[in-house]
Amino acid sequence: MASRLVLTGIYGAFKGKKFYIQEGESIVLGRSHSCDIVLESGTFLEASEADTEHITKHFQTISRKHLRITFHNEVKVELEDLSANGTFLDGERVERIFLADITTESHTILLGSREKFLLEWEPIS
Repeated sequence: MASRLVLTGIYGAFKGKKFYIQEGESIVLGRSHSCDIVLESGTFLEASEADTEHITKHFQTISRKHLRITFHNEVKVELEDLSANGTFLDGERVERIFLADITTESHTILLGSREKFLLEWEPIS
């Protein structure tokens, strides 16, 4: 059965946005424009000047290349922290971890001090 991972922003600049990772694909998230998913403070287009300063401070906790997610197959999803400020999976700091339960469990990922995502598996019909 074909499937994909769905990465949904649940807090921060990307709240409500969805990104898809196909089986066999590896993606990198970070502030660098060379990343597959670019996390940058410019997402807040209507923020006040005070809010912009606060938001920029939080984005400084996201590294240029922060996290690599590799969807090997339904029983092997790899998360690799590439950052200086940490990646947290379900509240625990991780450096490199393999998930074998992605078809039955969703996971939360926190990057830096603000950007939180939900990682879920989705069959494709």
